[in-house]
Amino acid sequence: MADCRAISVLTGSLSVCGSGSSGAPAGIPAPVPAAITAQPLAVTVADGGTPNFTVVATGAAPLVYQWQRNGVALIDAVGIVGALTQALTLIAPYAFNGSQIAVSVSNAAGKILSGAAMLTVTAVAPSIVLQPANTSVTSGSAASFSVTIKGGTSPETYQWKRDGSVIAGATAASYTLAAAAPSDSGAIFTVDVINPAGILTSASATLTVMASALMLLIRK
Repeated sequence: MADCRAISVLTGSLSVCGSGSSGAPAGIPAPVPAAITAQPLAVTVADGGTPNFTVVATGAAPLVYQWQRNGVALIDAVGIVGALTQALTLIAPYAFNGSQIAVSVSNAAGKILSGAAMLTVTAVAPSIVLQPANTSVTSGSAASFSVTIKGGTSPETYQWKRDGSVIAGATAASYTLAAAAPSDSGAIFTVDVINPAGILTSASATLTVMASALMLLIRK
């Protein structure tokens, strides 16, 4: 039922009627609620790539956007651009693999949440920029081998091998044989670099063990 009140205006009167409920005044249409017409789509990128997510929405302006990752609202920061706009761009580390990306769209009539778009981030293999080198030492001396890598998805680990067999405990970027013996001459050393992308095996390095000056003297 209409709610009518008589209001005196100097010598006359004015009758004002309303609907008796909250919302838009009589004769003015209610704002159109936000609606999503194109959902964000799943994206796959390599570690450190820049995935883009977009949404298309309709409804009474202004439309307000809020992107979220795994249910947590995002804010613009290093590696996050457009958290409050129609389009979101990320710099995605491998840790973001499997993230669910969604966006809420709201206006004066309410809020709607999009479907979740899967972000897949694939691991990247490192490159070997310095291979183990062939090494020559005299008998009884230490023989060292090392490898240097660049890039790739962390974490990475190492496993050295001798003639194809694992060397127990040799899991650093370098390996040292404390005292090379003549029987070690000709041994071949390699290292596996292991990260989430898989196993990268180095080039082979050969150890040559030469007789010491003392041994040569004894032989004479």
